[in-house]
Amino acid sequence: MSAWSTLEPIALAVGVWMLATLAALAVVTLVVASLPPAYFCGEAPARPAERARLLPRLARNALGVLLIVLGALLSIPGVPGQGILTVLAGVILVDFPGRHRVACAIAGWPGVLAAMNAARRRLGRSPLAPPLGVRRSQRGGPAPQNGGRMRGK
Repeated sequence: MSAWSTLEPIALAVGVWMLATLAALAVVTLVVASLPPAYFCGEAPARPAERARLLPRLARNALGVLLIVLGALLSIPGVPGQGILTVLAGVILVDFPGRHRVACAIAGWPGVLAAMNAARRRLGRSPLAPPLGVRRSQRGGPAPQNGGRMRGK
């Protein structure tokens, strides 16, 4: 048995992981860049009626489910990748009742909105407004000095 035959499955697994991570990163970036700045504010934005276009709707939902599963795998400790952002992109793509509420909750987690706004900034897009109830330090902008407290005289 040669050394290559023992390393071949590992090399294949690493190659598949790299391709999946790059593909997920590309899709996540496209989804985050396509969101309107006020996506997480208020009510869920209405999607156009797609009853006549069943195939694109099925494809978008299948991609969303794939991203949710891939994001869950990338969220396992020790596995490198943008797991939570990948899950969020999948949730945004999939059609289910309460989707917008779940997306807002995930976007409110520490660091998630900041990571999305960093990607938007690199693409020249305006930052996403935070969901209601998100502290300023989680929005991706500068955190207030002294924990937001005013200095006494």
